Amino acid sequence: MEKNKVMDEVLGDAPSLTVSDLYSADFKTAFRGFDKERVTGFLARVADAYEALEREVSELRKRNEELRAENETYRDMEKALTEALAGAQQLSETTLAQARKEAELIREEAEVARRTAEAKGAAIPEALREEIAGLRAERGRLKADLRAVLEIHRALLEDGDHGDSVQFVPGGARYDAEADAPTDVGGPTEEGV
Repeated sequence: MEKNKVMDEVLGDAPSLTVSDLYSADFKTAFRGFDKERVTGFLARVADAYEALEREVSELRKRNEELRAENETYRDMEKALTEALAGAQQLSETTLAQARKEAELIREEAEVARRTAEAKGAAIPEALREEIAGLRAERGRLKADLRAVLEIHRALLEDGDHGDSVQFVPGGARYDAEADAPTDVGGPTEEGV
């Protein structure tokens, strides 16, 4: 029981026992008591051991505080890293979502451009058909005008044998001075010229 009390005092679980308490301990002598020199020598050794234990406990407490501070630093670093990782993950998700939106917009723009190109491609043949129809109509008018000119020249050649009695007037008619009346030769009119 006495051993447990001393251990409790050494380890700090009981009332504190100091080195000076051990050095200054005084025991009364009794008949047939302990050898005072041996007891004093033993107490000196116990005091030295106790003093060494106190230094060790002090150093361990100091080291324990240092380790607690270091542990707190690591906890702060862990917390900062966790927050940074969460922020990076959120940024990654946001960037990915934005990239998906941009890709969808690009796809939609490409689809609109494709439809526009298809519409223009469909409009080009229609426009070409209209232009071809216009050119055909123009060709028909030119053919008619050319026939009229040829007819006029033919008539001139034929009338040239009869003298100067035929005169041409605008509108594709000729004037026969002998008949004193205009004659239509099927030539071009004012509208067709």
